[in-house]
Amino acid sequence: MDVAKLGIMAVVGAPLLAGKAVVDALKSDKQPASGNEGAASGAEPSERHVTFVERTVERPERMTLGEAISQGKIDPKHCRIMVDDKQMPYTVEEGLNKGNVRIYDVVDVLSKERISFVE
Repeated sequence: MDVAKLGIMAVVGAPLLAGKAVVDALKSDKQPASGNEGAASGAEPSERHVTFVERTVERPERMTLGEAISQGKIDPKHCRIMVDDKQMPYTVEEGLNKGNVRIYDVVDVLSKERISFVE
């Protein structure tokens, strides 16, 4: 039971500790200076500005291989096949001709020249 409690504390506490580490790092970069010391030495106090930018993550389109070809989402002559993050040594067209892939296999279209099989 104690192991489960420790596991939960680790899962919940890790993001909090990471956030505190960022805040502490930013605070330690600032140099404490009074108004007279900065003017006397000629140095201006340093400031750090942090900007967070929200990025939209494009999710790959999921469809059958036949749909991807008929809708023009991929180019079978040049499109490479990914299986478990490994690139196969043949294109979609070669795979179809050799029987390695089927037209009704479900794939994620990553780009016009790259697909990934869905298991």
